[in-house]
Parts: sequence; structure tokens; C-alpha cells
Amino acid sequence: VIFYVGENYNGNNENFMHKEDIEKIKKEYPNIEIASHSYLMHYDDAYLKEKEEIKEDIKTMKKIIDSKYYAYPYGKYTSDYINALKEENYSLAFTFGPDEEHRKITKKDNRYRLPRLNTSDEIPFWKFILRLHWYK
Repeated sequence: VIFYVGENYNGNNENFMHKEDIEKIKKEYPNIEIASHSYLMHYDDAYLKEKEEIKEDIKTMKKIIDSKYYAYPYGKYTSDYINALKEENYSLAFTFGPDEEHRKITKKDNRYRLPRLNTSDEIPFWKFILRLHWYK
């Protein structure tokens, strides 16, 4: 799963995927899921926004990526955030962190607070491999 930030869709940032990249992935790699990572809320304290602002961002993102999966920017969320996702019919939402949320998913986990393995282009490949082995 690639959790995608929608503000890059029109090529606003050359360091991130844009619409041509997304369409190519969908066509050539059907086993890769493109899911939401917000439209314009990928900054540290965005999770503190009011529920209606969060819902507007979610609705904007749905026009780009129609997915039932969501990764909270920086892994941060509130009950308003969770409720906004539920109201917009998301099935699963993922967080991450160095504490209890940096672990394997279990059947007992709340489906709107699922831990995930975070990775980016800044993580060396060797560290990525170690994370995969740790998650076995």
C-alpha cells in the first residue's frame, strides 16, 4: 500500500508522485493499493483541526484517490478525526509510532488505529530490510 498525499497530484512537487505516476501504478501494478494520506493535511499538527475541516480534506482527497484506507499524517489522530473517517465510509485507518503503535497488527486492534510500518525514501534500504524481518 502506498499512502498518497493528494496535494502533489498535479505535479506541485517534483519530488513526489503526480497523476501520471498514479495512473501508471494502477495500470502496471494491480497488486499495489494507492490509499489516502490526506489531501492538504500532511503537517505535524493538522490532526488538531475541527472535524468539519478534516471532512473537507477527506472529501477533496476522495476525488483523487477513492480508497477505503487512510494513514494519519505523522500517525496522529483525535476522536474527531476517527469520526470524520467513519462518516466518510473509510474501513481502516493506520497510525505509526515508536511506542505501542509500532508493532504487528493483531485481530484485537481497533480498525481506525492500526499500526503500520512507516517507510520513505529517507530510510536506508538496510534499515527497511531490518524492519521487514522484525515484523515477521
